[in-house]
Amino acid sequence: MEKEIRLKFHNRGLRSYIEVDLCAECPRQDAKGCCGYYSPVFYASDFAYLLENKPDLIEHILQADKITVLDTSVTLNKSIDGDSYRCHFHRQEGGCYLSQEERESICRHFVCPGIDWESDPRLARWKNFLPCFLIMK
Repeated sequence: MEKEIRLKFHNRGLRSYIEVDLCAECPRQDAKGCCGYYSPVFYASDFAYLLENKPDLIEHILQADKITVLDTSVTLNKSIDGDSYRCHFHRQEGGCYLSQEERESICRHFVCPGIDWESDPRLARWKNFLPCFLIMK
């Protein structure tokens, strides 16, 4: 089955993100999400944004069962779920329950691995927009 997928690049400085219209109807349908492959890491810039815009989310993150607190970040560790993992923020209906702006840096720039947007010449200029995230292929 072919499906048209729309990517929208939002240039907002440190809060920039890539919006993929597929996320709301996640094709995995397993309540684990693409983020189930790693654990979301929130940095000082993420917390500064959340403090101003969604302070209750900071409390939610810090009260989670499995977090790792380091000098420069807080990691919300993924949960073991059967033979794989599940992201703390993902739900089967509608995907991530955080808006793009509320997500941490990697989640804001994550695009499903099957979407090869980097090879589309019309999107070539956006490679420079996210240079530190493209290294993670």
